[in-house]
Amino acid sequence: MNKIRQRIFSNWHFARILRLAMSIWITVLSIQSRDVLIGLFGAFFLYTAVAGIGCCGVNSCYTTPPKTGNIENNEHIEYKEIK
Repeated sequence: MNKIRQRIFSNWHFARILRLAMSIWITVLSIQSRDVLIGLFGAFFLYTAVAGIGCCGVNSCYTTPPKTGNIENNEHIEYKEIK
């Protein structure tokens, strides 16, 4: 329960606040127009904002740092000029 509370109340950034605002706006529009499909879009944006996930999911966009084997070993790299 503590991890869920920590995820909800931490790491708020501009995109997450924007998704929350969009979800509130879309949900109000769906209630006014009595449209269930638009309400599902609002619920989706609300879920992504509250859960703190986005298009990439939780930390799935992380890439490993590049390996610098040749540069750290001070090996000479030869280049050919192509004309």
